[in-house]
Amino acid sequence: VLTAISTAILYWVSSYVLLIVVMFLLLGCAGALDVAVNAAAVNYEQNTNEKKMSFFHAGYSGSAAVAAIITGVLLYYDVPFRWIYIGVALSVLVIGWLVWCSVALDPVISYSVTTPSLTSPAPDATPAISLFRMPLLLMLAAMTSLTYFSEGTLEVWSAVYLRLALDLPVLL
Repeated sequence: VLTAISTAILYWVSSYVLLIVVMFLLLGCAGALDVAVNAAAVNYEQNTNEKKMSFFHAGYSGSAAVAAIITGVLLYYDVPFRWIYIGVALSVLVIGWLVWCSVALDPVISYSVTTPSLTSPAPDATPAISLFRMPLLLMLAAMTSLTYFSEGTLEVWSAVYLRLALDLPVLL
């Protein structure tokens, strides 16, 4: 939902400062979505004992390539780029809603959750907040965030570079 909202907000961006804020939000959401897709793929492999990670990565990249081609065609035929943001946002919402409604997928892509007995506490139970007190975990999280941010920046701005700096056709 946040990815869809941050994409849709691009329709109304009219200043450089707002563009920077929205891009940070969009790239953060895209990174979180990427992590979620990878986590679902790992859970799928663990729950089904099928090796499908490369298939999921190919599907993710293939979908991005198809979306880029569709966007190029729309821009080639003079569809206003701001309307494409709204179309992408609506597509993300529809796909998210379909996944949300796919209850049959939940046991395959999620970790099974067991609830501890009311009479005996779970062994070695630690609050989740304690994870944030681990310096190594925080350092790895910061490095991962920077990696996703730089990957997203390259992904988003390379199209701008190809179009404006190299003056390549919009379809390309």
